[in-house]
Amino acid sequence: MLRALAVVLLAAGVAVPFASSQPTGAPEHATRGELALSRGDYFDAIEAFSSALRVNPNDTRALLGSAEAHYLLGEYDSARPTIDRALSLAPRNPTALNLSGRILIGLGDLTGALSAFERVLAIEPNNIEARLGRAELAVVQGRTSEALTTLVASLRLNPEHRQTLLSLVLVSEYHGDLDAAEAYLELARAAHPDDVTVQLLAAEYFLRAGRIDDAIDAAALAGSIEPESTRALTLRATLQLTAGGYAQAIALAERLIAADRSAAHAWFIRAAALRRSAAIDTAITSIRTVLRLDPGDEIYRIWAESFALAELGLEHPFRTELARIRRDEARSLVGQFRFERAATAYRRAVQLAPLDFEIRAAYADLLRQVNRPASYLQELQLLGNDGYRTERTDRAIEVFDRAIASSVARRWGIDQFATPRNRHRVAIYLVGRAIPERYPATETALINHIERSFTFREGVDVVDTRSVDGFADALMRSRAQDVDFFILVDLFADARSFAISGSLHVGSTGAQIAPVGSIRTGPHRVADATESFVTRALAELPFRATVIARRGRSVLLDRGSRDDLKVGDTLLVVDRTAITRAPDRGGFVFPADAVLAEATISASDELVAEATLTIRGGIDAVAIGDASVFEPADGTPAAVTELFPILYERLRLIRATSRLR
Repeated sequence: MLRALAVVLLAAGVAVPFASSQPTGAPEHATRGELALSRGDYFDAIEAFSSALRVNPNDTRALLGSAEAHYLLGEYDSARPTIDRALSLAPRNPTALNLSGRILIGLGDLTGALSAFERVLAIEPNNIEARLGRAELAVVQGRTSEALTTLVASLRLNPEHRQTLLSLVLVSEYHGDLDAAEAYLELARAAHPDDVTVQLLAAEYFLRAGRIDDAIDAAALAGSIEPESTRALTLRATLQLTAGGYAQAIALAERLIAADRSAAHAWFIRAAALRRSAAIDTAITSIRTVLRLDPGDEIYRIWAESFALAELGLEHPFRTELARIRRDEARSLVGQFRFERAATAYRRAVQLAPLDFEIRAAYADLLRQVNRPASYLQELQLLGNDGYRTERTDRAIEVFDRAIASSVARRWGIDQFATPRNRHRVAIYLVGRAIPERYPATETALINHIERSFTFREGVDVVDTRSVDGFADALMRSRAQDVDFFILVDLFADARSFAISGSLHVGSTGAQIAPVGSIRTGPHRVADATESFVTRALAELPFRATVIARRGRSVLLDRGSRDDLKVGDTLLVVDRTAITRAPDRGGFVFPADAVLAEATISASDELVAEATLTIRGGIDAVAIGDASVFEPADGTPAAVTELFPILYERLRLIRATSRLR
């Protein structure tokens, strides 16, 4: 889809000097800041602009530059007071108003953003940056048709305007009009043949379209325009990695490393190419360097974990290293009382190093803290079975065994962890062709990371994960796999944010149930976005329990507190032969006379619950295997989605890269 839309829709430059007297030193600092901004060194730019403002708090160049740098970093709260100060000094300046509009979009104030762009257009009716801002605002609101109309009108004002053309490429592509997207791309390449940003966007477009040879040619042209361009070298290395030219990818990565040995992304490309060349030990050395240079980057760590799980034996030291990073993360989360997230981190650690007693014991202790006594007891027993028995664990087993003696599972004489459960069969299909060049070859690792997050929850079995060519391919595969639901997923990642954009569909018909998306920024952006995405997707899936045992008017269901069943909840018991999945939405359909009883939850364990029956119709026909569902709701609640679609984040990325000219 689209990845580079950002500057395309935003301003071409940062600050236009305002008429103001400036003490000696302020202009020099502001100039240094603008140079840093043009290189993409946003933190250096902020430092330089801050120096200018210490000399002269009313230096409008520095105010605008500082606001721009904070905006490009996604630090909208920091950008807001600075741009407001600039506007107080020059309330009718179009550059300040346009930047204010984009900052307000970031803050979610869409009404204020529209007002800012309209004020510019009242002053300058043909101001292209304000028109681009309105198109960007339409993208944020999901109105891509309106964005296209606005962009086409802007192009009439300047048929060769680079950012308008590139915006039209990306929005048209996102909108599904590939013929128009390619036509605008060719116009941009003809009008700006020596512009490295245009050629790089062309290479990325061809990569998403699966036209690898065309992508390599466009990237090579970008490299001939700027031979030492980091972006061009990185994209060329990424394309060689994609095309199987591993030796070339390694050589290009090593050119990047020679220029900057702290370039984590270059070491990463080298590691990915070495892995695909079966040079596993050297790949480990390279990915270790990546994690040392950029220890806080979740995506590199997720790729390393996927690599270790796929390529290395259970007792390999690198798996243990990665597991202990997860363990330390879990400990930190426990200290913040974020117990569910800590449990997820421990489970990832246990997957990496299942033979590490310390990690497994720590995970077991967390289960005790979050009041999952049955799970805690099970973990202790597993540790004992694996030979990790101590006096402390034996004593804990004895204590907790007595504590759950009256639990639902014990009273019904079953092992709730070994009882088969009726889960939804789900597939996850990646439709975006590529992650930005900072993270090549990470798509599979990220989708597997999301898949494992689903498996850590209850109620679903993920039976298929893969990249697909589009909706039709996804539907064909979902039907072949006999899945109940499939999720189409597109991913966006950069150093600042991580976004998952998806839609949930009925597996047999492809009917869309709901859009599902999540975007997060900050050091834990992947974990936070994944957790939100999984929670939202699961909330859209229909609840169904199965009657697995019966005693008089009491039944045992294969759902429990981990499925959010609570004492007092009432469900319908439906004849298992009469209930089917709705073909056009989430949920189930059944005739009214198929409802056999109501089941009111009287007690609940983690994975099973006991319910009391109230028979309907005077005939007790409830049998083992019958379904239990909640009363269908009247109407369909509106789906909750994030403010920003992935397209908007790609617009931001182009905003940043377009400055680097």
